[in-house]
Amino acid sequence: MEDTVSDAPQGVEEPRTEAPLVSIVCVLLNAAGPARPLLESIVANSDDNCELIVIDGGSTDGTTEVIEEFASHIDYWISEPDRGLYHAMNKGIAVARGEYILHVNAGDTLLHIPTAELRECLRDGIQ
Repeated sequence: MEDTVSDAPQGVEEPRTEAPLVSIVCVLLNAAGPARPLLESIVANSDDNCELIVIDGGSTDGTTEVIEEFASHIDYWISEPDRGLYHAMNKGIAVARGEYILHVNAGDTLLHIPTAELRECLRDGIQ
């Protein structure tokens, strides 16, 4: 099965109207195995304060199929070749709408999102 590259982002049909507190940017490339536990940990720890952005570098190993399984939890995702990890991270930053950005990658596990602390920092003007 050949992956197709789309010029348009995939994700939730109706984008949220209010900016989230945290944008979680997940960068993947040929990570079908570690993508599932990573995305499961993000879904288990995120709420309406978070948006999930997945940038895939054009995987050919089934990673996009794993991403599609989590599509209802993803605010934005795209699968297309990029120029490496930092380029992919910057693509995620470009579409992020949160006050704060959290980068996670294949092999990571998200244990906690400190939303109360981040709200306090935001209230106190700490970026």
